[in-house]
Amino acid sequence: MISYDAGRLDLCESPELPERTLVAPLPVVREIRALLGMIDVDIRIGSADAVFVSSDLYAAFSEWDDRQQNEDGFELN
Repeated sequence: MISYDAGRLDLCESPELPERTLVAPLPVVREIRALLGMIDVDIRIGSADAVFVSSDLYAAFSEWDDRQQNEDGFELN
């Protein structure tokens, strides 16, 4: 669970980022590294209260999120 106030974070697709790139505030970057270790994603530190991801990561996350919602048997609006 991300301890940074994740309720205030937006996940935003950023087509101008290179593939496999994520930009997030430092506390979020620390949490990602702590939870996932050294993954094959270029994780950069940003200053906005948002997480920006390349289009390929955004598509992957969207697919994962859809599967999670289907498994849970409900859909958030």
